[in-house]
Amino acid sequence: MIYKCTDGNCEIEIEAESPDEAAQEYVDGGDYQTGNSKTTWVTVYVRGTTMKLYHGGEELSKHSGLCLCEMANIAEQYARQQGGKVWEMTADLSGLNILDVQVSQDDLDNNEYPGDRAEQRAAYIAQGVDVIRFADQTDRGYAHQTLRILSEAALARLE
Repeated sequence: MIYKCTDGNCEIEIEAESPDEAAQEYVDGGDYQTGNSKTTWVTVYVRGTTMKLYHGGEELSKHSGLCLCEMANIAEQYARQQGGKVWEMTADLSGLNILDVQVSQDDLDNNEYPGDRAEQRAAYIAQGVDVIRFADQTDRGYAHQTLRILSEAALARLE
């Protein structure tokens, strides 16, 4: 099974037999430590068919381009930054076409993310993509995964 693991600084997916094994592999990997820091706790998420997703902002409107994340504390950072609040949704994205998109360092430096522009979203939708998933970071540099909802089919799965 695939487990999502984080110590609050780096979020990765690990294939393991159990949540405990995934957490141990995260700690043992050691690639996620910087300087003198040491991982002392790990949160492990189990991805099922129905998942809670969060949006931090002034308001929540279902639209193509909506960005959601799986961690409420990340959404809280966006909410503070925008003077808004955290919105919680439930989604069943099973059976939808979710495309993992790499974000280049240049795009990170320029604060450009996949699907920011309407023409980008339209191109993904034309290719049959419902949701794009990419590595993102808050203004404070906390890494996380963002799910950008694109298609009407994906929007209909949000409650």
